[in-house]
Amino acid sequence: MKKIASMWLILISINVYADFTRDSSTEIVTDTLAGLMWQDNEGTTNKHDSWVDAIEYCEDLATGGYGDWRMPNINELLSILDYEKTCPVHSIFQNVGNCAGQASYWSSTTINHDDLEPLSVYIEGGEIIAVYIKYDRYVRCVRTK
Repeated sequence: MKKIASMWLILISINVYADFTRDSSTEIVTDTLAGLMWQDNEGTTNKHDSWVDAIEYCEDLATGGYGDWRMPNINELLSILDYEKTCPVHSIFQNVGNCAGQASYWSSTTINHDDLEPLSVYIEGGEIIAVYIKYDRYVRCVRTK
């Protein structure tokens, strides 16, 4: 629990310094300060049957002229949230999961290096939850600019 609480303190300060822009033609959101590019097409609204499936999806993704996509770590994923909103995905993103149904997104971060319990984020409320790798979740792929 302490580990998750410390992540929150780090992440609160990260989002304050985000600077997002969206390219509608490529459906990519760029955080110019963090140097990250985020997938923002319809693929982000499809659930993946498992953590492994989501990793493979990101590794195989070719969108916006780039082929080096990956699953975000927990810090990167939480940096796109805006906790002042009911559905806290930053408003620049046009394709989001079902926030009313507590959408949850996979991250590449695991607990205690246990690949059977990766961390996912429930978007409604921004909670960090460790879940078994076989649960279905959304994924929003990221790449370094």
